[in-house]
Amino acid sequence: MVHYESLFFYEIKNNSWYLLVKMGHNPAIMIFAKLLALLLSVTSVYSIGFFFTAFLTFFLKYNLIVAYFPSLYITGLIDLIIISMISMALSLFGKTITNARYSIFMSVAVLHILKVISGHYSVLSNRVSMQSLVNLVDLNRTLYVPIAFAVISICSYIWYE
Repeated sequence: MVHYESLFFYEIKNNSWYLLVKMGHNPAIMIFAKLLALLLSVTSVYSIGFFFTAFLTFFLKYNLIVAYFPSLYITGLIDLIIISMISMALSLFGKTITNARYSIFMSVAVLHILKVISGHYSVLSNRVSMQSLVNLVDLNRTLYVPIAFAVISICSYIWYE
């Protein structure tokens, strides 16, 4: 939240892009460039942290199931992307840092409830089923991933409009 301007579409409300638009830059391209930069930043920080944690866990002599790592990684990445997308979409309607904090907190709470209702936690906690990436999108086990992609699509549509 320290870098509110770089995390959200605050500059649109602040009218900071006015001169860039007047100089001929396409606002849609600027929005998607900002979104792509945010997603690349979130993905790189998450990836470094995930692999560093896995590396450190190796030294603690835990029983590591390496086949479980891709599913955990993808699940965490989906969560981060959906939280980022929701936050960016809600930032178009909120005006203050306090509203941004509440929107992030509420989106995380709603995602947690959605995971419980959809049965995603039961899939995540089963080490045998998580060794296959297909079980993440198996509609008989959980509906979380298709719902997450639908929410990401809705957020993208909000920016487009």
